[in-house]
Amino acid sequence: MKSILMAAALLFSVSALAETAEFTVEGVHCAGCSKLITKKVCDDPSVKAFAESCEVKLVDTKKQIGAIHIVSKADSKVDLDTVKKQLKAAGEDYKITAETVK
Repeated sequence: MKSILMAAALLFSVSALAETAEFTVEGVHCAGCSKLITKKVCDDPSVKAFAESCEVKLVDTKKQIGAIHIVSKADSKVDLDTVKKQLKAAGEDYKITAETVK
């Protein structure tokens, strides 16, 4: 039992050192858009250097809203400029309308 509690405490302390960023993206109207953004942002080596996980979701097809959710590696920060640069490389139609970093 002690080992389970110690492992849980260690996991909690490591995940607390990671940073989470959420970007709301305008112009995402289909699954193809999500795949393109995933390829340009999440699969880019410069993003993979700091990202533990990266996910792109289609939030609202009628409003053409999507989201990029990134969790940094432990003791790293999400490089906002790199994410924005890679999103721009995905196409001029995609615009970040909100971002939160925790």
